[in-house]
Amino acid sequence: MTSDNARVTTVGFTNAFSITGLTAGTDYDVYVVAIDDEGSPNLQGSPTKLDMITAGLISLTITGLSGSDKVYGGTTAASASGMATLVGVEAGDDVFLGGSPVFTFALANVVTGITINTSGYTISGIDSGSYTLTQSTLSGDITGKELTITGITGVDKVYDGTTLASATGAAFLSGVILGGSQVFTFASANVGTGITINTSGYTISATDSGNYTLTQTTLPEDILGAVISFNSTCSNVLENSGSGNVTVNLSVAVPIVVTVDYAVKGGTAAGSGIDYTLAKIC
Repeated sequence: MTSDNARVTTVGFTNAFSITGLTAGTDYDVYVVAIDDEGSPNLQGSPTKLDMITAGLISLTITGLSGSDKVYGGTTAASASGMATLVGVEAGDDVFLGGSPVFTFALANVVTGITINTSGYTISGIDSGSYTLTQSTLSGDITGKELTITGITGVDKVYDGTTLASATGAAFLSGVILGGSQVFTFASANVGTGITINTSGYTISATDSGNYTLTQTTLPEDILGAVISFNSTCSNVLENSGSGNVTVNLSVAVPIVVTVDYAVKGGTAAGSGIDYTLAKIC
């Protein structure tokens, strides 16, 4: 706090006093005491009190920023996009926005519309002492982190007319408990190579599992052609007979439909007849 004095030289007296160390927006009592400069000074009997209120600081806000969404990472670190701009500076005043902003989510877990608090912005300039800065409040989402399953391999199988599949190995996730009743299914039931095996039924659990999403794994494997056992038995008939019997025996590990195509062709015979043989079986 400071004080000042002035000399009265005329009947009319006006003087401007400068007082420093005051707080903006605060009430103060200012006392004025008059004293003459005679050899034995005469002091004013009672000081004159003046009521004074200092002007409040002007509040500035920041616009032009938007909070950014992020994938769950276990921290409250946030970010923002856009260009920060000061709002509220009086025309002609010298005030600038600076500093190193830090953006922080109010929560670290997966939620939508989380408050993003801002700190670190500062103001500078000749007139900055007349202002106060309100840091921005933004919002953004934290979305679930995607997890994938490792450690399992699809198993080839022989064609059986179904899409039922299987896998070997131990399914693994880091930091989250993997459970559920898994089901493996070929995308096609037909014979082929590199057929996609789709997985379903895996689930995740544990305290932080709500911050994750699980992608069921896919595995490429083959469906092999079924092995068919074949044998035939031929009957001898007279060369002048109009027909004869040929027995074909097929066997396979699983029930499937098999088509047998055949043709007959002429051969040589000791007499006047024709020999017929089974030419093609598939």
